[in-house]
Amino acid sequence: VKLSYYDGAPVRDDKNLVTVRYGYSYDHDNFLEQKHKLDKDGMVELVFYPPADNNQTTLGIEAEYLEMKEWFSQVAAAMSPSNTFIQAMVKTDKPTVNQDVEIEVNSTVPLKYLSYQVIGRGDVLVANTVPVSNSHTHKFRFLATYAMAPTAHILVTFLKDDGEVVADALDIQMEGVLQNFVDIEVNPMEARPGSDVDIVVKAKPNSYVGILGIDQSVLLLKSGNDITENDAGDRNTHMFERRRKRSFFFWPGSATAKEVFDKSGAVILTNGLVHEYEPFLFYRSNVEEDSIQLEFEQESAIAVASSSDSEVKVRRHFPETWLWELEDAGYEAHKCNYEAHDASFVM
Repeated sequence: VKLSYYDGAPVRDDKNLVTVRYGYSYDHDNFLEQKHKLDKDGMVELVFYPPADNNQTTLGIEAEYLEMKEWFSQVAAAMSPSNTFIQAMVKTDKPTVNQDVEIEVNSTVPLKYLSYQVIGRGDVLVANTVPVSNSHTHKFRFLATYAMAPTAHILVTFLKDDGEVVADALDIQMEGVLQNFVDIEVNPMEARPGSDVDIVVKAKPNSYVGILGIDQSVLLLKSGNDITENDAGDRNTHMFERRRKRSFFFWPGSATAKEVFDKSGAVILTNGLVHEYEPFLFYRSNVEEDSIQLEFEQESAIAVASSSDSEVKVRRHFPETWLWELEDAGYEAHKCNYEAHDASFVM
């Protein structure tokens, strides 16, 4: 659970606690209650251990902080014809490129072996089958590579004696996505018009560096056009994300083995049993689809600017770009001097 302000900044509160109510049914009166303290990032980690009961089919969660109350989507129980499941968890604190990542697998039945695949950017990068000596828990490691960044999909499976395929998957956010670095230093930070400004850019040898210096007032038009480190990672992430629109059902995680493969972007070809569940939908005739969706009403507050007799001055003149250069770093660093203008610039 994460608490944040409208601008995304985390809520830091050492006094007030977050009240969490949860239960494994639709009866809210029987929910259990816990109180948690926010960490420095405004987050609370919730760990639940559902009972081994076939009648428990859902998990309901409600969080309350001060006067705010939020209901989370119902978490449906995973489904298996034999009630057999496995769970994969990341044991490495900060998975990083060029370092080993440890995965722990827990099973409800003793394992003789398990298979795992590591999928990155749409390709199967690692595939292996390891023997397990009739244990409910097993750990394995693999070396993280740049092809697995920014997100690696881990798919873990095993085949039961009756032919049922039991599977689980998880996504790992890798650190160290960028194979290069760039640092910039400007000296002096303030200079008179017409004087020289030294700009030092540091990167790996033979790097192709782009330098841009624009009038700071241009940001008044619109912000968010800068290239950030997150943008570099998102470029490889959005191509494999799937968003289901206008869905009547929502399951965090995967409810069946078939969903495990679908959400990992993998296709399984097997004569084994891959459990699949299709919810039954009942449609009435002459009823539009939009009419069955729930409508919510909420109060909205509109901020009205106070009237003023002073004339609003709209700036229409913006100076040209001060600096736009493409440089090759080479093996040895070199310095370039540029003439300053009468304005504040952003590098």
